[in-house]
Amino acid sequence: MFSAPAPVGARFVKRLVRGWRRLDARFNRPAPRGRRWFWALLLPAGVVWYMPLLALLSVIGMALGPAPRMGGPQILLLLLGVAGLALVHLRAMRDGAPGADRLGRLCAGYLMVLLALAAVLVALAGAEAFGDPGLQLHVGAAIVLAVTLGLALAGRLSRRMLGTVPPGALAATLAEVDLFSPRERYTQVDGIVLPTAALVALTRYGDRILLPAALLMLFLDEPARDVLGRGWQGELWLLGVISLLTWALMTLGLIHERLLELLETVGRIFFVGPQRLVSWLVIALAGLRLMQLHYVNYLFDGGASVLVVYVLLAYVTACFYGFWSDLLLARRMLPLLAGGEGGGRYHYRVCLDPATPDTGADPAAVGTVRPASSVMTEGRSLALHGAGRFKIEGLHSPDYAQREGIERRALAFLTAQQLSCRLRTAAEESDGTTSLALVRDVQRAAMIYPPLMAILAFVILGVPAYVGIVDTIQPAALEIRPAPSGGSYDLAAALEGREHPASSCEPPAPGQPRIALALSGGGTRAAMHGYAVLRGLAADGQICNLVAVSGVSGGAAALGYFAVHQGALRTPRLDAKAWDAFGKAMTDPFIDDVLAAQSSLRVSYGRFSWRNDVCGETPRPYARVEGWFPPARTRSGTILAEDFVCTFGAGTLDQLPFAAIFNAALLGSFDTGTTRCPDAGGPLAARARRCDASLDGGLAGKRLALTNLPLLGSGEKAGPGGQANWLLTLNQPGISAARAAAVSSNFPPVFPDTAIDVTADGRNGRRYWVTDGGVIENRGLPTLLLALNDAASAPGFTLAGPLHVIVADASALGGGYAESRGFRSLTSAGSQLALALETRLADALVEKLRQQGEPVYFHRLAMPPTLVSVIGTHWRLPGRVVIGDPQRDGPGLLGSLRRAMRGGNGGRHAPDSVALRGPEVAALVECLYSANTEGISGLEPAKTAAALAIMARKGDDWSNGAAWRNLHGLLGGNPEAGLCGGLGPPRDRGR
Repeated sequence: MFSAPAPVGARFVKRLVRGWRRLDARFNRPAPRGRRWFWALLLPAGVVWYMPLLALLSVIGMALGPAPRMGGPQILLLLLGVAGLALVHLRAMRDGAPGADRLGRLCAGYLMVLLALAAVLVALAGAEAFGDPGLQLHVGAAIVLAVTLGLALAGRLSRRMLGTVPPGALAATLAEVDLFSPRERYTQVDGIVLPTAALVALTRYGDRILLPAALLMLFLDEPARDVLGRGWQGELWLLGVISLLTWALMTLGLIHERLLELLETVGRIFFVGPQRLVSWLVIALAGLRLMQLHYVNYLFDGGASVLVVYVLLAYVTACFYGFWSDLLLARRMLPLLAGGEGGGRYHYRVCLDPATPDTGADPAAVGTVRPASSVMTEGRSLALHGAGRFKIEGLHSPDYAQREGIERRALAFLTAQQLSCRLRTAAEESDGTTSLALVRDVQRAAMIYPPLMAILAFVILGVPAYVGIVDTIQPAALEIRPAPSGGSYDLAAALEGREHPASSCEPPAPGQPRIALALSGGGTRAAMHGYAVLRGLAADGQICNLVAVSGVSGGAAALGYFAVHQGALRTPRLDAKAWDAFGKAMTDPFIDDVLAAQSSLRVSYGRFSWRNDVCGETPRPYARVEGWFPPARTRSGTILAEDFVCTFGAGTLDQLPFAAIFNAALLGSFDTGTTRCPDAGGPLAARARRCDASLDGGLAGKRLALTNLPLLGSGEKAGPGGQANWLLTLNQPGISAARAAAVSSNFPPVFPDTAIDVTADGRNGRRYWVTDGGVIENRGLPTLLLALNDAASAPGFTLAGPLHVIVADASALGGGYAESRGFRSLTSAGSQLALALETRLADALVEKLRQQGEPVYFHRLAMPPTLVSVIGTHWRLPGRVVIGDPQRDGPGLLGSLRRAMRGGNGGRHAPDSVALRGPEVAALVECLYSANTEGISGLEPAKTAAALAIMARKGDDWSNGAAWRNLHGLLGGNPEAGLCGGLGPPRDRGR
């Protein structure tokens, strides 16, 4: 059994809480009167300092947007908002109304300023698209409207709840209540109290226990977390250690009431009103991170400042709403308590104006001390305090203050709910039936008001958002004009030695190799890998022999940029500046741009107007839409397409000097020519939304090929229109290369299904819904082989040189077996069937070309598994990766000390791991196919050599170098010893 708290511990808790109360009183102290005009303008009398701060942060969020933009229009809007706040404060300086009414008018003034900014955005932000430098209508306008409506209803509700209670009705009851807690509030900590308190803390305050660790898990960078262990181990340690400390604090708070008072005051910032939902969301994201959900890990590990700003603005908005809604109720309660200073056992002076200098206890008061309390019954005061709380101030008896060695000033803080509970207890102990009925009404209002206000906020924001999801029009990510499907590129002619007129290259001479390249999917990882392979071919002088490229997802992104800039990239001599720009574009954090665009109203709720042409695209008559109803909500896939256009350029597939194939996966379609929907009016997108019964899902699972070739599979004659029955070809003129790459990269579940419209007038035509091409198969090889078979089947075809079919594979690793309840078979079946199709098409191609005497070589350039395992399939380069096994000597700090001791032993031990920053990772991938490392941006020779040495210990990793050297030799090259221009270890040389 534990004894009662030791005197030293008791004194420590008392001093801690008393210090906290003094800090709380000072932190929430309203500004007094009589200051200079400048300071009074910044902070009017009777106003707590964070009221204007929350308003200023809200103005900044409205002017610059949730994803801040510092353009000229945004700065002007910010200045307009600051000027509005100054006018509101100027009005408050001259306002002679009582303090509570002045605060209500101040709240109304802040809301008017925010509404004015929202009105300016609505009036001046026209139909927008990605990359527009002007004002954009963001979700802040909807939030301001919702907060204004919610606070207006809160004011009306507080009047309705407390309007029937006359002023001063509770003064007599207040005079019978000691609002200060008893002198001794410690529980004896015996064998059952401590575990019981721990269990109660875990069940009652579970969210408070988890929140500190959740915030650290989301916003602490990876190197800091890795101090405790790599990956999930470090995150688990962080969650466990911090949560145990918080749990211990909450357990002690249940045992020591004074400590709980401190913890609950801090918890009000995160767990009162709408803030609670934000905190629960943070905890849920931290849980997903601990479960190693790649999407969550990559979003936060990449230093995603956008997400940090979103979370902070969510807390600011919730605090603004919760602060004023609580204050609206508290200011209604205060007059009900006034008027009874002269009667009862306790004498409270109720201060209605927080700007009054003498809102504290009366130091000249003389009175007695009740047995349970050390605070005198006379000279007490009660006033509004901070965010809807009440401050109670009194005086300790001289003997108690002298014995404890403290000042005589006594402080206590109560919420409206706590105060009403104290009043009800006093009313029940008295004989006043009328007083008890009034107190019950006030307590009922105080209890149901906060959750009601939180629910009201969620309804006001959530219902329109739900309607925006289920009942809005979906603009297309790619629009194509219908035209005869003949294709613009003759692959057979290129294989025979005739170069396209638009090329900067000379036609390949007879006997020179012809190269067909398939770029696999894999997000940023595959985009970097595809770029590295293309640059390696360019450095070897083989880029002009590239006649066909097929891309999926991340590989399609590399193909899209290469297609748009082929004039500078597909040249006999390598243009280092153009290729460096290519490499930089492949490491751009496109997911950050998509996240930033989520704050746009057209994405979060929907708009009645928008436009589809961005960043130099040729405008179309139907690309700008005004006045649609229901509104249109732009999906994330369209944002990615617009981002690709602004990053890659606005080129099309027409007149490309090589065959380009972008692979996507079909999900469904809608055809205005066959629909029986009675509502036949409006644009194609609106008709597809209204005619739900006419949507066709029969195409789901088929491959969609966006290309400049004729119908793929025409040699098979197995499907409708003379193409293979497992795919659909779209090859009309004017297809945007960047948008084609985006629809191929629309990976689920982060991106919803995206739409492609084939229409001449914007009203009639066909709509296709597609998703990431890697859903079906992730290498892009079947369509490439199909195109080569079609060319080889052309009448009189003669191959003029050896054909090299290269697969640049950066697909995810297969991994070992684990229980998946059949889900893994579902997701892997397409890849297995695609391998069988590849084999059949490859055998057919070999057979067709064998008769002509020209060889066909197949090469697989697989990204080393070590790199695949540390670079995820997401549109962001990781901020930091670790090559090797840093856990070999144990996790966390102990393992670090052991590695330091081993590594310092004369340098005889090779490192077990090396940490690379994002640019260094990109440089490592690029140098895998570079004989000369000069000019590779971000390359650190020492780190790169260490990483290569670690990778050399694994045969699977090292097979990449052997495959590249084999290809290099067959193409007529003479590679230098070692990978990355000789940075590789000696084991690589000569292999």
